[in-house]
Amino acid sequence: MKAQNIRELLEDIANLLLEHEQDQREDILFEELDRACIYTHNVWEILNEERPINFFNDATGEHCETPYQLAWVVLYEKFMEDYSTLIY
Repeated sequence: MKAQNIRELLEDIANLLLEHEQDQREDILFEELDRACIYTHNVWEILNEERPINFFNDATGEHCETPYQLAWVVLYEKFMEDYSTLIY
C-alpha cells in the first residue's frame, strides 16, 4: 500500500471495471478487494491510512471479526461512496 494510497487503489479498480461489462463488475470488484487485502502488511496499511473507529460493518449489521474483514469493508465502503454508479 505504501506505493499506492487508498484513493489511487480504488481509482485503479474503477478503471479496471470500466473495461468490463456491467454484469461482471461486482465480481471483479470483490476479487480486487480480496487481492488488495491478501497480505497482512497491506491490511495494516489500509487500516493505518483510514483509521476506522470501530469494527462495525454497516452493510451486514455485524462487527468485523478480523483486521482483514475490516480493511475489506473500509475499501468497499469507500469504493461505493465514490464509484457506486459503476456497479449499479
